[in-house]
Amino acid sequence: MTRFSCETIGYLQYASAILSLLAAAFWFWASWARIPNSIDDFISALQHQSKLNAIAAANAAIAGLLQAFLIAQPTCLAM
Repeated sequence: MTRFSCETIGYLQYASAILSLLAAAFWFWASWARIPNSIDDFISALQHQSKLNAIAAANAAIAGLLQAFLIAQPTCLAM
């Protein structure tokens, strides 16, 4: 297993946190999509909602992979 510097581990932890917040933001945005009355507009709204959900899922997956990787790294304590 490759060991990274404490600075690199810190950056990866920040990246994971930012990606998880982005996932939450995209899922929140997707949940607030307005449902129009027209069937064509309805399908378009569902497609847009689906794209937002896909982006959110990708962000969550990358954040999860980063955290799974960081579990195996040594703990860095800044003094």
